[in-house]
Amino acid sequence: MKTLAFAALLTGISLSSLAAGPLSHYRWKNRILILDFSGAEAEALAEFEKQILRNGDGLKDRDLILFHVGELGKRGKRYAEPLSDKSRAALRRQLGLGETSRGASVTLLGKDGSTKSVQRAKLSLVTFFALIDAMPMRREEMRRP
Repeated sequence: MKTLAFAALLTGISLSSLAAGPLSHYRWKNRILILDFSGAEAEALAEFEKQILRNGDGLKDRDLILFHVGELGKRGKRYAEPLSDKSRAALRRQLGLGETSRGASVTLLGKDGSTKSVQRAKLSLVTFFALIDAMPMRREEMRRP
């Protein structure tokens, strides 16, 4: 079952379960970055958070919000809102992430709730921005005044 969920995550199949999950009120309003860092990945998280702080306008322009579902998930006010332990566990299940973090990863969910990209190695917010900017919905947003 975990393998099937993971395959869906990698192929970008729409996760309709998000429609009823802890992120349902963000659907069609926001793109979401799901951060999943284990306790051993504190340095990688700190580096990614520096990218977040340097690119606040880029996050806002792209309607991006962030949630951390990993062991280091109860962190500062940079994230949309803190997730309860119950919501964090439900989201991890919906995304096929398992019960505990297996290293550093960042998952991009589109406004439709589907998985657009997963980064596990060199985590780059700019790479996510480029991917988002190439999406048809984002190109339309950029044309609007």
